[in-house]
Amino acid sequence: MIIELKCKVCGKKVKTRRSPAGLKISKPKYCSQKCNGINKHNNKKGATPNVFYYCLSCGKNVATYRSPSARKSYIPKFCSLKCVGLFQKGSNNPAWKGGKYKDSNGYINIFMPDHPYTNVKGYIYEHRFIVEQTIGRYLLPKEVVHHIDGDKKNNNPENLKLFNSSSEHLKYHNKGE
Repeated sequence: MIIELKCKVCGKKVKTRRSPAGLKISKPKYCSQKCNGINKHNNKKGATPNVFYYCLSCGKNVATYRSPSARKSYIPKFCSLKCVGLFQKGSNNPAWKGGKYKDSNGYINIFMPDHPYTNVKGYIYEHRFIVEQTIGRYLLPKEVVHHIDGDKKNNNPENLKLFNSSSEHLKYHNKGE
C-alpha cells in the first residue's frame, strides 16, 4: 500500500510503502538527499565558541571552540591555511635564510620580489644585480654577465664583465680568453 507524506524541509509530497507484513510503515522524511542534507546542516549543534583571537594575516576576528582536553597554552594565530601561507613569505618564513641561496648551477640568487626580471619565486642572480648597480640600469634579459675568474660565487664588480648578447659572450670564449 502506498502512502503520501510531506517532506520536512520543502513540503513536497513524498510517496512511501507499507511494509509487506503490514505492521511497519517506512516513512521517508525528505523528498531528496539535498533536503536531507539541508535538514542535517540546520539541526547541527556545534559547541559554543570559547576561544577568541585575531588572525595575524588578515586581521579577522575569529571565534572558535577548544575542547577542555586541548593544550591550554596554545592560542591559534590564523583563521585559515591560506592566511598561514600569505603570512609566512619572505623573512616571516621559519626556513628563511637571509634571502640568498645557491642554485643547482652554482650561482647565488637573492630575494628581490620588486625587481622586473625575477623568477617565479622572486629571486634574481646576484651577479646580474651587482652589474645593474654598477651601470645604473636594469640589464636586459638578452645581456650576459661573465665571471672573469670562472668562480660563480665571486661576484666582485671587478670580476664581472657584461656582454650585449650570448653570441658576443661565446666569441669571447672562442678567442681563448
